[in-house]
Amino acid sequence: MIDPILPLAIGMAEGKAIYALFLGSGVSQEAGIATGIEIFWDTIRIIYRDREGKEPDAQQLKEWFEASELSDYGYSKILQTLFPAVGERHQFLTKYFEDKDPGPSHRYIAEMVEKGLVKVILTTNFDPLMERALDEKKIPYCLVASNDAVKNVTPLEHARCWIVKLHGDYQQQNIKNTPKELATLDSAIEEKSREIVDRHGLVVIGYSGSDKGVMSILRSRFPRYTIYWLSQSGEVNDDVKSLIQQQDGRLIQDRTASAFLLELLRRVGAYESTEGGNTVDEMLRLMKEIVRRNDSVQYLEELKHQYRLIRQMWPKLYEESKGYVHDIDIKELKKIVHDAFLKFSNYAEPVLGIGLVLIEHSKFEWINDLSRIFQYFMDTYEDVEGTSGEHVPALQPIPIGYAGFIWWVWCSLAFNKEQWETVKKLRQFRVHSYSSRSSILLSDTRSFVSRALWDIDNTILQTQAEKEFICDYFRNKERFIDALVEVNFVLGLLAVKDNMVFQPWFRMYYFQRLNSVSDRLKSDFAFTTDIAKNLFDESYDSFTSNFAERCDVLYQYQSQHWDLENESPRNLFTQKPS
Repeated sequence: MIDPILPLAIGMAEGKAIYALFLGSGVSQEAGIATGIEIFWDTIRIIYRDREGKEPDAQQLKEWFEASELSDYGYSKILQTLFPAVGERHQFLTKYFEDKDPGPSHRYIAEMVEKGLVKVILTTNFDPLMERALDEKKIPYCLVASNDAVKNVTPLEHARCWIVKLHGDYQQQNIKNTPKELATLDSAIEEKSREIVDRHGLVVIGYSGSDKGVMSILRSRFPRYTIYWLSQSGEVNDDVKSLIQQQDGRLIQDRTASAFLLELLRRVGAYESTEGGNTVDEMLRLMKEIVRRNDSVQYLEELKHQYRLIRQMWPKLYEESKGYVHDIDIKELKKIVHDAFLKFSNYAEPVLGIGLVLIEHSKFEWINDLSRIFQYFMDTYEDVEGTSGEHVPALQPIPIGYAGFIWWVWCSLAFNKEQWETVKKLRQFRVHSYSSRSSILLSDTRSFVSRALWDIDNTILQTQAEKEFICDYFRNKERFIDALVEVNFVLGLLAVKDNMVFQPWFRMYYFQRLNSVSDRLKSDFAFTTDIAKNLFDESYDSFTSNFAERCDVLYQYQSQHWDLENESPRNLFTQKPS
């Protein structure tokens, strides 16, 4: 199953401040702060020692408290009874907080606020460590710990950060801690908290989910964005399990608060450093999870994200590479094109991975949406073509070249798995959209752009055929290249049948592997019958009787683009399958 930190990191990077953090006592415990319940029992212990003259163990203290007149007292009332004046209470609590520095978690959160990833921090803690971490970075914040504070707080859209203390603040002497106190929140705090959790995704850290007042708010939230719940132990109570299930949330297990926040910051940073790009391995894992959940909405969001990423990246990469091409020889130019392609492929490989997963899992109903990707690559090409200034024809075709490669790999996998409807769907788009729009580039075989595209074809295959993630879908590199040649040949014959222009690819491997491809057509009757029926819409006999003529036409077309001297496939092509 996909690591839930990945979609959380993507969400944080893509939509600034759409998530609020919800901090429980576990965050402060890492910094050595006593929890509220620990302070409460320390106070009861002081009273016990004064009355009984001895030190109790935990069980004795609990039994004594429940039998005493104090049993109905809440946290604030206990403190007020023991320390009637505000100054006395503050002095008593100071020893728990004043000498404590923010822990790693507080500082990681402050960094998230600084980066604009988070604007709202809800917390059940009443210590000042979160405020101190923000003070260290000189980040202004609004502290909301009472009904009056809610009325006077700067609106969130104009504030850098809100810290909302659901159980009060020790400096304001309004702490909630006993079960009775925790059953409800102050009215204005509760109303504002409900508004916050409805408008934001939630990342819950260090909180057990045992407070009735808080859990009531969380259960009633509208899950516009996901709730992520961190559990260091890996276990949560039944109420939390029910909440996560009800809101289709995600449980993050077996990480401390600081380890989780550090990893989250790292993932967001990695995502943003490539302008939002997943690695292809991350995309493969993400898409497998999306397919498992049958989540078409997130699938479409991923396509949109890839579109934005590639259109933002390519003009920058093109301008950067273009600056190196003046007054250089052809060898140096080819190296620049090669390097630019490798950089482009780092962004484009996750797009290739999306289609591989869909075909592997036979998600035919999503293929129509997948075809948008070719439009994206054409838009990316035209973004550069339409700009003013000097252009470099050797660089311009890179997006088109990679789009073509993606198309061939997807067709090859679908062909390999005999998913004929997927092949036809992909071919329909290729013929009626992608090919027609790029035909201007390719119609003149003497143009530098046309020749550059064929050069990119070879560069692509040389670099991509070694990619482990591609070869895994075809068992190994050799079978992958065979599949490319196989589908190239068969779709070339189909283009001849339909009287359509066909653009040959992969010349460097095509002829040396054509024998094995043709042998399969000649020897595998069931395979050839399936191709004839499902792709050519004809019988086996009709397919074989037209085979030689179609091969000859295909050869004539290929000879317009490739130098076929001493490599003529005519004799091979004109042999009818047995």
